[in-house]
Formats: sequence, C-alpha cells, structure tokens
Amino acid sequence: MNKNPMNALSIEEVFEHETFKRIRTLTEMSGNGGEPQIWFVARDVCAALGFKDAGHAIKRHVEREDTAKRRILDPRGCHMPTTVINESGLYALSMGSRLPAARRFKHYVTSVILPSVCRHGAHIEDELLGRVQVDKAAFDTLIAALALAADGRRSAVEALEKSTAEAHKWQEAWRRQQPEAAFARDIKTSADSITIGAMAKLIHHQVKDMGQNRLFAWMRANGYLCRRKAFWNDPTQRALEQGVLELYESRTADKKGRMRLYRKPMVTARGQQYFMEVITRQFGRDVFAEAPIAGPGSAPCGEAAS
Repeated sequence: MNKNPMNALSIEEVFEHETFKRIRTLTEMSGNGGEPQIWFVARDVCAALGFKDAGHAIKRHVEREDTAKRRILDPRGCHMPTTVINESGLYALSMGSRLPAARRFKHYVTSVILPSVCRHGAHIEDELLGRVQVDKAAFDTLIAALALAADGRRSAVEALEKSTAEAHKWQEAWRRQQPEAAFARDIKTSADSITIGAMAKLIHHQVKDMGQNRLFAWMRANGYLCRRKAFWNDPTQRALEQGVLELYESRTADKKGRMRLYRKPMVTARGQQYFMEVITRQFGRDVFAEAPIAGPGSAPCGEAAS
C-alpha cells in the first residue's frame, strides 16, 4: 500500500453523475516536477459499480500496490483516512463488476474525469477555462478556488490572501506559454484508451506472470515501443498506423509555475483486444524469447522492418 508523500500538493475534486452519483478524486502534484498521481475514493467507485461490500471488493479484485490511504474531506468537513485506488485499480474493479453499466462507468472516467484532471489538476468547465485566459479577475478567482480545494480547513480569507501571489505567478507562466496555450491539445488519446499498466492488469487474469514492467519489455522487444533513448517507450510508427497504440501528451505546471511535458503510450480499444489475443495465445511459453505472432515487427523506432 502506497504511503502519502510528504512533499506533494494535493487537490481534491468531486464529480457528480446522475447514474454513478458522487466520485471523489485526489490529484497529488509532487514537488520535484514528477508526473501527477490520480487517486479515486474506493468506496465511491465500488458504489458506482454495484459492490455492496467495498472492503471485500478491494481485497478480491485490486492488487495491494494499487491501493493507498489518504486523508479525504468528508461531508462533515473533516479530513479522514480513506482507502483510495489508482487508475489500474479502478479498471480491475470494472472488470470484476457484474453491473451492466460498468462499461459506461469506465467510459465516464476515461472521457470526463481523467482528461479534465490531467489537463488542469481539477475538473474545470470549458467555458470557465476560456474566461480565465482573457479575464484576470476570473483567473484570480480560479486560483482561489483551487487553493480552497487543496486544503478545506483554511478559511476563505486566508485562501484568497495566499492565492493572490500565486495568481500572479500562474498568470505570468500563462503569458510565457501563450503561443502554446491551446490546452485542449494536451489530450490526444481516445476515450477508451488505457495505460500500459492497466493493460497488464487485464492480461494478468489470463497470464499470471505478466506485470507492467514485463509488458513494457515485451512491447519493446516485439517492435511496438521505441528502444532509442530519445524516444524511449514511445509507440513505434507502425504500431500507430496499426491503431493498437497511441501517444498521450500533457502539460502540467509545477509548484513554481513551470510547464512540464509528460508523454506516455496508451493502448487503444482495438489494441486492448489485439494484445489480449496475441499474448494469451503465447500463454505457457516464453513470450520474451519469441518473435511476435503478428504486428508491426521488431524494427527500432524510426526504422522500417525489412
């Protein structure tokens, strides 16, 4: 179980849905510029997927390393230790749910919650995002709201006072990035794409010794991911053309207002079915020692297979 990092800035956000009710998320921004970590409150996810006993469901379907304890704001205004799960854990619960709406819930998370949190660190409507780019007052108000969400116990007056200086820093960072301030470009993946780690969880149900690191190694060895240092783990050109992988890029501002670019490969809906079939057909054999049954070949990134 993951421990709460001491130097992380955390932002809580609540998503309301007519069918799935309330889904609380926690985004942790590391102080050293690392990639943000998104957590989901386990009890909320279990309720949305029809599990009556959240504790039993977590133990049965979710790996221990995909869970953690975090202090989450409850309806009474207190921060209480709460079980949370990461993206891989959420997909594992979706696979284990018998609820017909489980697939719709996964689509809701991947098409609404994750894109919004990854782009902005919180759920921000497009209308508001447009206003903050041209209206300084709206920009200051947004920063104040995010500061309040990060620590619900601070008073509104203290939050507004502290947010003023932060607003100027963020606004200056925004001005420097103005030529590339089209935030909508950050999300370049389709709604049903999942991470390599989540794909490994799905395959693990059929191939027990398959984990995230082994799946990355298998994809590199079989020509789906680049092996060159400058493009390490980027999808190869032929993998992109085949439609089984795509590249996710996002820009996130660190605590000092500097914009950081993150890149990672994502498995498309077509790729999920494809890799499940290819790897499970190799079950019982050394999947790392053999050539792929089908696919883009084993040429390094940027080179065509002969």
